Amino acid sequence: MKNPTIWTVVLFFAVGFCQLVAQEKSPVTTTVATEKDEGPIIFKFEPEYTSAEETKRQEFKRNRALVNALEISDRKRRRLMRKVFSKDFSKYVSEIVTVDTKLEDEQ
Repeated sequence: MKNPTIWTVVLFFAVGFCQLVAQEKSPVTTTVATEKDEGPIIFKFEPEYTSAEETKRQEFKRNRALVNALEISDRKRRRLMRKVFSKDFSKYVSEIVTVDTKLEDEQ
C-alpha cells in the first residue's frame, strides 16, 4: 500500500476499461411504427373510415363516368363536365336528360 504508482496505474486501467465498455453499442432494436408505414392512426380504430375529401373524389369520379355514359352532344357534355364539381350537378343532369327524352307515344 505504500507504492502509490501501482494504485494509480490500476485506477487508470479501471477507468479506461469503464470508458471502453460505456462506448460499446449495445444491439438495441426499436421498432417504432410511423404514420407513413401504417397510414393515419384513425385506420387502426376504424378501418372502414374514409375522409370527406376521399368521398368527394369518389363522387366526382362517379359523376364523370355518368356524363361520359350519356348520349348527348359534345357541347352539352363539356357544359356538364364543368358542372360536375358543383353542388347542383344532379339538377343540371336532370335538365339535360329530360329535355332529350322523347316518349314513343308522342311520335
